[in-house]
Amino acid sequence: MINVKVMKRTIILILLTLTCGSCYVKHTGTPAGYEIIEYPVENGIGTEYHPSRLLLCDNNKWILSASHKQEKSSTFFTTSDGGRNWEKTFSPGGGWNCNNIVIQDNILYCSFHDLVRRGVTVNRGRVMSSTDFGSTWKDHLLLDDEVQQLLVADQTIAVQLLSVSKRDGKKTYDIAYSIGFSHGDDNIISLFPGLDSTFSSYFSQNNIVVGLYKNNAVIIIDPITEEIDSIRHNLKHVNHMIYGEDILGVWNGKLADYFRIAGDSAHFVSRIKFQGPFSDHIPDKLYQHGDVVYTSVLVPGMKPEVRMFISTDHAKSWTRVYTKGPMDKECDSVWTPVGANRFMAGYDDFVVSYCVSEKDGKRQDFIKIIKPKAESYGNHIK
Repeated sequence: MINVKVMKRTIILILLTLTCGSCYVKHTGTPAGYEIIEYPVENGIGTEYHPSRLLLCDNNKWILSASHKQEKSSTFFTTSDGGRNWEKTFSPGGGWNCNNIVIQDNILYCSFHDLVRRGVTVNRGRVMSSTDFGSTWKDHLLLDDEVQQLLVADQTIAVQLLSVSKRDGKKTYDIAYSIGFSHGDDNIISLFPGLDSTFSSYFSQNNIVVGLYKNNAVIIIDPITEEIDSIRHNLKHVNHMIYGEDILGVWNGKLADYFRIAGDSAHFVSRIKFQGPFSDHIPDKLYQHGDVVYTSVLVPGMKPEVRMFISTDHAKSWTRVYTKGPMDKECDSVWTPVGANRFMAGYDDFVVSYCVSEKDGKRQDFIKIIKPKAESYGNHIK
């Protein structure tokens, strides 16, 4: 005989499980604490500019590329006091827009795409470098293809390229991807030419991780030697990945799963899920400094949602970062990197964003810093 009370409890339990999926994080560690530091920009980039890409060279020396409201080219600004005062340094002109900026041995490298020609059959790409923190720039690569990702290691420039070509006599286009390397001679050698859309790649802080969807394979490439290591795993899918120093985030089916790469194996450490069981959770961005890991997870849909998380125990556990601080609450509107589906720039164990706010019709720029609390992981905080 069926026990009605037991059935009711079971149904209630199932409904609670479905509705409370938004607070589920599978982990093996202790959640972290964090703090938000905010302060106003005294001399900013000007009301005609909007912040785009931020790079932290050290604790106080930062580089910002900004987009002009009317002009198509990027403009670079620098600060030496942690973002309180900014100085305009350079603009390449000609419709060149910065889409990646990195630093290696105190040399800046930036990839640009041509907004004037973007969307036609050829998307021009360009890689330049600067030895004076953005005041003057030198050309390294001028390409017919668009540079989607950029990594520099020991004078080796690694790029992921997108090429678009129109088929003869047809209103269709062929799209292809490739990963190439330049070892100091300003020439590109393609290691993976002609990749189609059934692959995923992520240029991390040190290496390149590639997922080949058809083969369900994960490989890691050393950009200096071009050596390839195959990673053993038990993933369902490898159609989207992010990577830090040794933490790998994977869109594994509908799940945002995180693994630690040790040797030639991927070891599961945690999972993030904050919507219902039928929602996709896609690891979007990742920054890692040793045990401290920041990540953002995207739930796509009609109203996509992005949330940011922090871990201080090597991705074993996660704490959601509520990015709104005191200055956000005082303003009428605020543009933040998380809200615009962009990620904050990282250095050491903290991340930073250049925020634009409006109060009573007046613009006020401010700096937002997120860092772990000292008690979260011993004496790592200076």
